[in-house]
Amino acid sequence: MIGTETRSPVPGSSTISGAGSGQGNDGAGGVKNPRKRSGYPPPRRLALVTHNIRTLRTDERICELEEELSKLRWNIIWLCEVRREGEDTVTLKSGNLLYYREGDQ
Repeated sequence: MIGTETRSPVPGSSTISGAGSGQGNDGAGGVKNPRKRSGYPPPRRLALVTHNIRTLRTDERICELEEELSKLRWNIIWLCEVRREGEDTVTLKSGNLLYYREGDQ
């Protein structure tokens, strides 16, 4: 027969005394998320940034870049149109690394 089946009470529903959070709809607290593990820090979001810098040929422009970047939250930045000659990795005053390479690739 349709509609005459009985189902067991759901944990957190008002039909089971002492179950649920006790807040809202007569104690119906809902189901807990089994994937959420206590004791682990929440995952951090990785901040990726792209910036068309136009040129970093002079050291003054690198100082300007550092000042601009200090106002942003970032982990990795892709700089376009750097226009510095050669290939090098420079440690900036802020402690960040600037890697650049001349060429189309």
